[in-house]
Amino acid sequence: MEINPMEMTTQQLRDALLSAPVRCATQPELFFAPEERESAAAKRMREQSARLLCARCPVRAVCFELAMRELPEHGTWGGFTADELAALATDSGEVA
Repeated sequence: MEINPMEMTTQQLRDALLSAPVRCATQPELFFAPEERESAAAKRMREQSARLLCARCPVRAVCFELAMRELPEHGTWGGFTADELAALATDSGEVA
């Protein structure tokens, strides 16, 4: 029986991500902007590539739930950018 990520503690979510074979761990360049300036086209391509990997990730729901709780400032989490996560949280009333 699988546990609903919404029923997991934040630490359980973190532990689940650390123990899973996730591609974001081996390809962080797709999930986070480079230090140097990135063109709009390169950013769209990078974010789309990250979304495609997230779509097939076995722990996507866990990642998304953790991201909604912690609202990271950067990166792609569970198929959503940090800006999209912040907007979702605002829309759902989770952020003041």
